[in-house]
Parts: sequence; C-alpha cells; structure tokens
Amino acid sequence: MLEEPKRSKRTVTAPTTAGQMSGGRVLSVEVGPDEDVEWIWSHDRERGSRVTGYKIVARVRDRSRASR
Repeated sequence: MLEEPKRSKRTVTAPTTAGQMSGGRVLSVEVGPDEDVEWIWSHDRERGSRVTGYKIVARVRDRSRASR
C-alpha cells in the first residue's frame, strides 16, 4: 500500500490597511493544503477598516488551471 506524502500547512497573512493599529487584530492563520481563509472585516469612522476575524473554508480549485 502506497502512502500519500503529507502536504505541509501554510501560513496566510491577514491583509492590512494604511494606518491600521496592531493591537487585537488577526496577524496570520495556518491552514492545510485543501483549506483557504475568508477574512472578516469591521469598518468604523475612527479606526477605518480592519480584519477582526476569519473563517477557514475548503479551498476552491481553479478549474481553468486543472484543464491545462
């Protein structure tokens, strides 16, 4: 029985905006090879837009690449 090689996890860095303060925000998330991240954003006048959370979802494969 052949074993499939284990794929390593990857680190996805959260997007940032100009002037974003670092306190209490998500910096990065570690995901598996078949996972991706959906970033959750909050918006307000005083602090602007910032990532305040995330959701790990199944990775969607690009069909145009798969057909090559």
